[in-house]
Amino acid sequence: MNKISLILLYTFFLAKVVSLSCAQTAKEDVEKATKEAVERFTVDTKRNPKDANAWNGLGAALLFQGKTDEAIAAYRKAVEIKPATAILWVNLGKALLDSGKLDESISASRRAIELESEDVAAWANLGGALLKQGKLNKAYEATHKATGLGPANAPAWTNHGAVLLNSGKLDESIKASRRAIELDPTDAISWANLGGALLKQGKVAEAFTASDKATKLNPKSSIAWNNLAGALLSQDKPDEAVTALRKCIEIDPSDAETWGNLGGALAKADKLEEAVAALRKSINLNARHANGWSKLGEVLLSQNKLDESINASQKAVEINPEKLSALGNLVKANGQANRIDRTGIWMARWVMALLDPAQAADETVILLEVTKGLQILKIEPSLETPTDSMIHAYYESHKNDFSDGSVHLQMISCPKATKVRKFMDELREKLVSGGDFGEAARKHSDDSAATDGGDRGWMKRSDLRADLADAAFALKIGKISPVIEDSTHYRILRIEERKSGSPAPLNEVKNRVIFKVKAASMEAKIRQWIVDARKELKESQIRQQQ
Repeated sequence: MNKISLILLYTFFLAKVVSLSCAQTAKEDVEKATKEAVERFTVDTKRNPKDANAWNGLGAALLFQGKTDEAIAAYRKAVEIKPATAILWVNLGKALLDSGKLDESISASRRAIELESEDVAAWANLGGALLKQGKLNKAYEATHKATGLGPANAPAWTNHGAVLLNSGKLDESIKASRRAIELDPTDAISWANLGGALLKQGKVAEAFTASDKATKLNPKSSIAWNNLAGALLSQDKPDEAVTALRKCIEIDPSDAETWGNLGGALAKADKLEEAVAALRKSINLNARHANGWSKLGEVLLSQNKLDESINASQKAVEINPEKLSALGNLVKANGQANRIDRTGIWMARWVMALLDPAQAADETVILLEVTKGLQILKIEPSLETPTDSMIHAYYESHKNDFSDGSVHLQMISCPKATKVRKFMDELREKLVSGGDFGEAARKHSDDSAATDGGDRGWMKRSDLRADLADAAFALKIGKISPVIEDSTHYRILRIEERKSGSPAPLNEVKNRVIFKVKAASMEAKIRQWIVDARKELKESQIRQQQ
């Protein structure tokens, strides 16, 4: 029997059920048709145990009944009888995929491809299994191949849209899902994928519509209910989100991610004890569920259970050393517990996780961000009051900072209305690496000195605002300052020349010296936090690799 005959025989049962469903036949009629199909194919397999087509049809009917393991057994019989028939391996691969037996599904799909290199369903199934294993690049290759071979094949576009969604390629995912929906408007999974991508783009109303459509097409789609819950939360409807997530749990009570989402929704609904219970259920189901641990830490923090919050958040960080939400919990909880050193170390960790790799390698950038964070949290580490000997020693080694000398200053001044901090940090990195300061000032600065390459000429300390004066007079010739931020502008400084002057007597500048000593002590403390944070991060990464 040729391949076309096999396909026709295989689809006989499904066509009957689909036609019944499309006519909105009562549920009992569909169940009756399914039961009849199982009985019919069972009789056929008993009459002729070597009939691969009968085993294949029985597998399809059983799969429709939700009897996945029995369906797999039937499909295995079919491939034993006709091991060189690609469509049988395709069907087995899909059933194995649905049952979560991913390695076996991949093997079956690859066998189908060996037999028929252009089988669209085999490539689509392969991509779906690879996606569930988190192998996004290989999954993309497989589903891209499937859509190329079958541009009018809805399941291929469905799986491709899911891969693109998980890869963060939202525009492409939306396009793929819409193509799948054009080909099959009843495909609940594509509607769910579309809802997920739209939600990540912040298009909440559209995401709600797509996800709601998916739940109506397939009330047993956990993904659809999860995405609908996300849209409801974004609309500030936590109670409705809780209802949607409870639907997910009815469908799959063993899904740790859903329990975690339920915990988050319950917390937003101000049902904190229920939220804690749901989150504990999440991590009981999957002890490596970083989101569950992090959300638990957040809820416990809101209950002022600081030690429990710290323990839960640390669990999340052990699983994912750069988990931003958990690191944020640890900063807040330790700050509220007045554990200043731990607050500083966790803040350094949080800053490093937030920055891009180049910035995270720059200790000065981290120092400035940690300092800013401490100010926002209103955390002031206690510093030792400088002794007279400390004051005198600092004054003697920094006399030029208290002189009436002057510096030849270049400045880039950019308003916050036109530039963001990331741009300024990247600009500074280019200047530190040898970029032309004057050219950068002419291109980006907005003050009167821009046309002169930011050249401000000779400036005394008294000519400058205190923070700019401190930065300028602390610079060595030719060096670039950190980005200096105030309420309206970002500024970068460079010193071309310096003229020394006579230092003011200590008794006239003693208060400034005390401030400088404390600032130096604070800087040294923060730099030590950064050292400790880097050490802890490296140790966590090593443990993850073991």
